Amino acid sequence: MKWEENDDSTEEGNALKQELLRGDFEHLSGKYSDYREIFGTDWESGDLEWSQIDLNGDGAEDFILQEAWPISNTGQKRIIGIFTIEENSIRCITSDLNDSTEYSFCGATGKLFYTAPNYGGVVDNEPYECYHYDTEWQITIDYELEILRVDSEMDEDYAKEWKSESPDMAEDGLYYFRYIGDEIEKLTREEWMNIYETETGLKFDGSDMVEISK
Repeated sequence: MKWEENDDSTEEGNALKQELLRGDFEHLSGKYSDYREIFGTDWESGDLEWSQIDLNGDGAEDFILQEAWPISNTGQKRIIGIFTIEENSIRCITSDLNDSTEYSFCGATGKLFYTAPNYGGVVDNEPYECYHYDTEWQITIDYELEILRVDSEMDEDYAKEWKSESPDMAEDGLYYFRYIGDEIEKLTREEWMNIYETETGLKFDGSDMVEISK
């Protein structure tokens, strides 16, 4: 059972909340309980901060441990862990301590996004998968935004083969998409940017996906 601010365990729940917010993970239980020391050390580095928001729609605040400074000029702060308070313990829902090349972030709108960009090939891609948790902490994917950058000069033979299979992207350049379930929607740059910035509440940097000089 999750702690709620108006139930009989308010005092205990508030104590666990304050414990968590000061970087004390002593009462961390469950799958990530062995990470107590790692979370504590990372917190003490001074490079992390807390964001409090209801992430699964049950009306009670959850806790996002994220990097204090955005990645480059994106405004995106990589999520290190998501926590909730349940009965007499702190539960870590998910953790990402290893790889900054793919990560989740919480937009200024409170929406969660996962990105795993890939650069350096004939087809670069920069995806943003919007998702949410249900009350049982199961993930549901809402939609995905993606930019594809086609550059034949990286490998002309492979590019020729790829373009024969994707005739709607036969020209080098940037392509913008939104995927909702099985539906694929091709967007203009302006449409894509508007959706991204409205949904995340962040300004899109785009410095890694520049148009190819003709």
